[in-house]
Amino acid sequence: MATKKIAVSELKPGDKILPPERELRLWMRRDLAQRGLPESALVMTIEQVELARRDKRGDWWRITAHLSPEWYGDRPAYPWKIAARPETLWPVVTA
Repeated sequence: MATKKIAVSELKPGDKILPPERELRLWMRRDLAQRGLPESALVMTIEQVELARRDKRGDWWRITAHLSPEWYGDRPAYPWKIAARPETLWPVVTA
């Protein structure tokens, strides 16, 4: 799966992204293998990107996205809410 990294502040609704690297490393790749799903099941579609509450270290952006329908299977789909700094480079799926 081809990706390119862009700043969180440049993401827009409809973009296809990968989940946070920490989540992939800790459990998502293992769960993917156990369930026999393809790598494409990890692709998230952004619904909303908005500036979140600022803290003493600076701005935060909040990303709301859904994983692919194959990830959810028979379970109800739920949105993922991810917070990231504006300068964070995020992997966007290009192909």
